[in-house]
Amino acid sequence: MRLALLAPIGRSIPPRYDGPRERQIALLCAGLVRQGVDVTLFASGDSMAAEQLAAVCPVACAADPSLDAQTWESLHIAHLSARAGEFDLIHNHCDTLPLAYSRPLPTPVVTTLYSRPTPQALPLLQHHVERNYYVAMDPWDRHPDLPYVATVAPGVDLDVFTYQPQSGSYLLLYGSVHARAGITEAMAIAQHCGRPLVIAGPIEDQVYFAANVAPYLDQERLRYVGPVASAAY
Repeated sequence: MRLALLAPIGRSIPPRYDGPRERQIALLCAGLVRQGVDVTLFASGDSMAAEQLAAVCPVACAADPSLDAQTWESLHIAHLSARAGEFDLIHNHCDTLPLAYSRPLPTPVVTTLYSRPTPQALPLLQHHVERNYYVAMDPWDRHPDLPYVATVAPGVDLDVFTYQPQSGSYLLLYGSVHARAGITEAMAIAQHCGRPLVIAGPIEDQVYFAANVAPYLDQERLRYVGPVASAAY
């Protein structure tokens, strides 16, 4: 099988720091290659992938503020569209924008939806159900008005996150900081367990962070340590 993986270009694959989606794509690429699948990864030019890399954007947009993300994303998706006939399947990890390009393509598209679709995105997703196949990452993320072909839970790299039979002294929430990240629930769990909570990851919603996290930071019961480099996992 010849497979095209369309990744976001906001961060490299794998990400230098936090990037849950980008890390999932990296794990998926590596796993598919081990299974003998011919994978071409469409990502930013600074991605370090063993697969064939197809890049028009020289570096991840987050790494170079001079890059206009909307312009490069459009060029990125157009690059894949121009090569669509080379592949048996396209796996889209870039949310809804690539769907607008998908109708004339000769290749079927599978789209992994990383969260429950918003009311604003739902009409676009419904409009393209004939040419696209949707995958949810969690049963609770499934929208009742969309057809899904599968639910595939996120993977974990057990070489990085190793099992420790003795628990540590604190709880860790590793991921981006925004309203849907489960931070409020994690804080409640930590309080119930009587353990400190450490939050590690980039702030994607500054308003949410200022209102719901910053007021409770005391460096003892709740700490925010920012993005964590890959080597520091």
